[in-house]
Parts: sequence; structure tokens; C-alpha cells
Amino acid sequence: VNGKLGYPDGFINACVEARNAQDWPGLERCSQAILSTKADNYQALAWKGEALARQERYPEAEPLLRQAVAGDPNQAMAWNNLGRCLNASHAWAEAVTALDKAISIDPNEWEARYNRGLAQFQLGHYEDSIKDLKAASLGNPGDPQIRKDLASAESYAHGGGRAPRHSKSR
Repeated sequence: VNGKLGYPDGFINACVEARNAQDWPGLERCSQAILSTKADNYQALAWKGEALARQERYPEAEPLLRQAVAGDPNQAMAWNNLGRCLNASHAWAEAVTALDKAISIDPNEWEARYNRGLAQFQLGHYEDSIKDLKAASLGNPGDPQIRKDLASAESYAHGGGRAPRHSKSR
């Protein structure tokens, strides 16, 4: 509430609340409020980068996320979102590197495994793609998009499929 009222000490809580609610415009506003007073707040840079990426504004998000991980390389969420941006720009090998970092920081980061699975598929690393998509499925059971992408990867890996349309990263 304090952040929404404009009190600086409340912006961090407001960012956390907006992120939990998946209120991406709200997260963008709260993180920008922090950045307006401290431009090198790496958590706020990561939050704003995520907010922009979730709104599919990848070219705006990527430099913020690069700055966030350069300043604090231990942010799994920032590495995942950077990987999402790189997937969107078809920089799949670089996406795999960023997503490897996210997973090394947080091995339970199912979204990073999903995004790495998409990148691995695009690189023609079908078995690695299948492993990542299966791990993502365990982290978010029942997700229809993960099931669809996994089925496509398995079919393609065994010569029975055609390359699917590029799925959106998470």
C-alpha cells in the first residue's frame, strides 16, 4: 500500500505484490519508481526487465536485464527473462547460456527449463530439449503449452514431426 501511495520504502513491497499478482504494468511502474531514485538498483532493473518482457517488449527489456545480471549475477529470474528475450530475437545459443545460468542458481526454476527447452529445440538439440521440457512439466504439471511443445519435440526427435511454430517463452 505504501508504494502505491508514493512512499519510497513501500515500492519494494509493491513490486513483490505486483509480480506475485502478475500485474506487469504495475510491476513496471513500481520498479521505475525505485529506479528514478537509484538507477543502479539491480533488483529493480530485473523487475522492470521482467515486466517489459512479460508484455512482449523484448527490445526494451533486454538491455535492462543485461544491466541487472551484470550488477548482480545471482538473479535467476533476471537470467531467465534475459533468456526469454534472446529466444524472442532468435539468439538461441546465447539464450541457452543465459538459461544455464538461471538454472545453476535455482535448479527448480521450471520456466528457465522450459525456455531452455525451446532454445535447444531451435538449435536442433532435440534430446536436450525433451529433457528440459520434461523437467518444466514436472515443475508445472498439466500446463497444456508445455505438453504440446514436449509432444512436438518428441515427435520431431524421432523423425515423425515437422518443426513447430516458435512458441513464446515464459
